Amino acid sequence: MQKYCEICKLPAHGSHFGAVTCRACAAFFRRAILAKRIRKSCKLNNDCSDFRGLKTPPCKSCRMRKCVQAGMISDNLQVQKIDNKIPQSVEVCLGRPNILLLSKSERTFVDVNYLVKQGLEILNFGSPSPLHPGKSHLEKMTLAISKPSRTCKKLLLANRDHTTQIWETDFLSAAKFFTHFDSFMELPPGMQMQLLQAIWHIWSRVLKVVNTAKLCNGKWDNNQRVLHVHDDFYVDLDDTKFDVSWIVSCSFEQVKYFLFGDSLNDKIEEGVNAIHKLNLSEIELSFMMAQLCFEYAENRFSGTEIAGICERFQAILADDIHKYYTRESWKDKNYAGRLAQILKINREIQNMVRILATAILVSSISLVSVLAQVPNRAKVCQKAVNLGVTFYTAKELEPILTCIEPTLYNTPEDTSAIIDKGKSCVINNSMSKAIPALSLYSGFNGCTDLMALIDKLTQPFMNQCKQVINKALKVLNNCKKNNKKTGVAKQNACINNVYGQCMAMVTKAFINKVCTALSKKMTAKEWNCAKEYAPKVVNVKPYACYNIVK
Repeated sequence: MQKYCEICKLPAHGSHFGAVTCRACAAFFRRAILAKRIRKSCKLNNDCSDFRGLKTPPCKSCRMRKCVQAGMISDNLQVQKIDNKIPQSVEVCLGRPNILLLSKSERTFVDVNYLVKQGLEILNFGSPSPLHPGKSHLEKMTLAISKPSRTCKKLLLANRDHTTQIWETDFLSAAKFFTHFDSFMELPPGMQMQLLQAIWHIWSRVLKVVNTAKLCNGKWDNNQRVLHVHDDFYVDLDDTKFDVSWIVSCSFEQVKYFLFGDSLNDKIEEGVNAIHKLNLSEIELSFMMAQLCFEYAENRFSGTEIAGICERFQAILADDIHKYYTRESWKDKNYAGRLAQILKINREIQNMVRILATAILVSSISLVSVLAQVPNRAKVCQKAVNLGVTFYTAKELEPILTCIEPTLYNTPEDTSAIIDKGKSCVINNSMSKAIPALSLYSGFNGCTDLMALIDKLTQPFMNQCKQVINKALKVLNNCKKNNKKTGVAKQNACINNVYGQCMAMVTKAFINKVCTALSKKMTAKEWNCAKEYAPKVVNVKPYACYNIVK
């Protein structure tokens, strides 16, 4: 390293902000960056060259210019002192190491049998009044949208009773809303309830954002952080206290941070302001709520009869909204752009629902990605557990595989599509392990870049599993060509054939071979991070590759 400061030519102290400087010049650069006042211009036509300050104070303007020319940057500028407090984490919050996060803990049960019973009564009774036969589906549904109470009050403490009250109102209101949709009421009662149970918590999200926008006049920011959560009350994120002790031992702020990080307020502000700017009509609001629900349900029940029904419902809604926009009053308006904005907001809401997908998906990475090509879910899931390659139970894995099977059947060679579908399936079917999974993800990512490591190992992993994958593809393609069944029956039959041919190929020896090969692709740091966190997700004892030292 050179001996003299690049700015003033006095003896250097070290590298500061990207250049070799003395302490004085480093301190000057730091003060100049943090200073709020504007620097005075040079009195000598920007031609100063002596910055030692031995006779006269150096020109600040020219000295700063010299710092920039020397390559000094403010990227690593530390504005505040480092806080030596123990960092917040799930382990600190729960008071136990992350190896015990998956242990059994006391559970809180909420009896909702009465709620399901009331929902069934509403569905069986149908819409409360005869609906005009000439009205569109959307016009009928607007009749079921409740108006907020004029006496809506701010909650000072939100506890379990308020939460269950919100659940009850949302569930029953969603049931009443869909009784005004004729096509929904034509479904068998059992399917109606199955759909309602899947979408009631999604249905109210748009309505709450709309009512929040009205509550704060479209100005949701750090000065007014309110949320309309019920017809009779709202919460203030600055003033309202949230009691979550009946759910988890962490505080509300800790839970919010673990699940959403620092981005929650920004997302709420963006959504509220966008909704306020659109100034939705009741028809548009009905479309937005129904479309969001049926698109969510279509993804959740992918590959089933319900998915096809939800797709048909969305087509009906699209036809209705098109007719609404093509009326005389809309002729001069850009309704295509407006509709695109509405659908964009709906996608953002769905993204919020799936915000933990990557974390949970990472926690379940194992040879299930190979075994998922077989259909006998119970045996596949149990074998994954027996092999020790997942921290899910067999029962918890089954709905995940059920969800992903149609994608594996239709596009077995599209790795990106399978991974994307896997994220969606995991988040929709395993929320109970979100907090532990997020802890494992954060811990590993603090050791090394986990997503970069996964990208790096994806192709080597596929290469090691090539024999199994090629066998599965061959069996699957032959079945698709020769099996006389159709639809879901053919899908199940073909994947059953894959199961019979490929299941026996995945053994502990096979997994150990794959593990050993992948270890050779990792750096010493990556391998040691994997060895540190692998025991928290999988059973490493049966595999010799775990003993590899780098």
